[in-house]
Amino acid sequence: MQTPPTPTALLPFSPNWLTTAQSLNQAAELLGGIRRLTQPRQPVSLHLALDITRRGLSVGKLPQNGKLWLEFASGCICYQNADGTVADKIRIHGFTQAQIFSNLLELLANELAELLPQSPNRVDDFFQALTDKGGYVPPREEYAKPVELSVDGMESQNYAHWHWLMFTALARFRAQLAGTLSPLIVWPHHLDMATLLFAENQLNDHLPHMAFGFAPYSPGLPTPYFYAYAYPTPSDFQPTSALPNGLIWENTAYRGIYLASETIALQHDPAEFVESACQLSYQFLQQMQTTTETK
Repeated sequence: MQTPPTPTALLPFSPNWLTTAQSLNQAAELLGGIRRLTQPRQPVSLHLALDITRRGLSVGKLPQNGKLWLEFASGCICYQNADGTVADKIRIHGFTQAQIFSNLLELLANELAELLPQSPNRVDDFFQALTDKGGYVPPREEYAKPVELSVDGMESQNYAHWHWLMFTALARFRAQLAGTLSPLIVWPHHLDMATLLFAENQLNDHLPHMAFGFAPYSPGLPTPYFYAYAYPTPSDFQPTSALPNGLIWENTAYRGIYLASETIALQHDPAEFVESACQLSYQFLQQMQTTTETK
């Protein structure tokens, strides 16, 4: 008989985490810009989302089949040619988002040669290419924040550990669901991991759905947390009793279920605990929807 694997221990986040989180978020926004340029439009804006890998976040398929990813553990944006022979890294710490974006476009000159002209004004060319592609074009300020980023190596390594464990737990829960689901991805604008379950048989976030995810921070919530919510949620909804297993109904940062990383870190088997939290959240949101529909 095989011995069950030892549950993975998690370290809590320090008071300095928010600075690192916001820096990683700004780096992810840049990868989101590259994805916006290189991917065709998809339902529920999935062409803007980043893929989750063991190392961090990936842009996905690039025009010349290279690989571009944000590596949490090293605090770097990494690129590798399609043949795997050349790899480069752009450090995040100590540079502004504007500097990193300029360096990133230079690094991807060959990869994006068919999309961007070979000119000294690559940032201008990037926004012109987005304009030519059509659809929403984000303001330049979204990729040009002037403050130097600060990434604490221990904090980013800890987040890499958390991120993969949360992905594993959410993916196991997602595999048990039936219905129309979005992939489990990360939205670069907030750096939050999420999967959506749609009540009707189509990917449309304007229709009723549930979301289950993991976010690094929010206004008033400076450390990472698990979340779940149902759309739409009545504006006057309040649970009539306390939620189980450390789950809290959050009303300020968003309207839905909240589970603090501090609570998750205390568990003997955090991944199993999160998977159970997903199930409990799903049951609660189902009941909430049923109750509000009958009123």
